[in-house]
Amino acid sequence: MAPAKLSGFCKQGNDWLYNARLPSDITIIVDGVKFHLHKFPLMSKCGKIACMLEEIQSIHDRTFTTKLEEFPGGSDTFLFAAKFCYGIQVEFTA
Repeated sequence: MAPAKLSGFCKQGNDWLYNARLPSDITIIVDGVKFHLHKFPLMSKCGKIACMLEEIQSIHDRTFTTKLEEFPGGSDTFLFAAKFCYGIQVEFTA
């Protein structure tokens, strides 16, 4: 089964990866779905993730994994938020 591609993001099994030439350095788990992302796009647009990473960065030097409990809208909504952080146009319809 070929992975589904969606504007820079690629789904492999239960994981979402951003199609970049750099390895991901943060994994965020929302409702059991793993998002393998990069900290700089997220930190520039999301204060909560920026604060988490600033606190943890002194302890961890490698890939950081965190779980967002009870994220409003679940993993589908987090995908929209991640796309926004990466500068991908997100469209909402009524």
